[in-house]
Amino acid sequence: KNILMIGPTGVGKTEIARRLAKLAGAPFIKVEATKYTEVGFHGKDVDTIIKDLVDIAVVLQRNKMKGSCSTTAMSKNILMIGPTGVGKTEIARRLAKLAGAPFIKVEATKYTEVGFHGKDVDTIIKDLVDIAVVLQRNKMK
Repeated sequence: KNILMIGPTGVGKTEIARRLAKLAGAPFIKVEATKYTEVGFHGKDVDTIIKDLVDIAVVLQRNKMKGSCSTTAMSKNILMIGPTGVGKTEIARRLAKLAGAPFIKVEATKYTEVGFHGKDVDTIIKDLVDIAVVLQRNKMK
């Protein structure tokens, strides 16, 4: 039920969490850890922070049920960039499962080997779309 996302600033952890929450119909709360852990400041303990977040989530959920929660339009793409082993593939796999969408993993090195000039980007994208269409048709059968 949980996904732990660890990575440097700018790789898309927050946007992925926001979209997962939207897909699951769950509230999304972003809290900067530095608000609670500033240098030289000993603020709230972990239990209090969690209680505060749960309280915020309950209010957001109640507002959503009343129809008073505004939703922001989001684009339909996520670009994940990060070193090997940070969980990009697993996050994409779980997002696809939640969305009921096909998941296709392709190693870019198959198309861009050193010294080899393979398919162009348009052909690669067409190949991936063709694979996705076949997977979706098989799923519908």
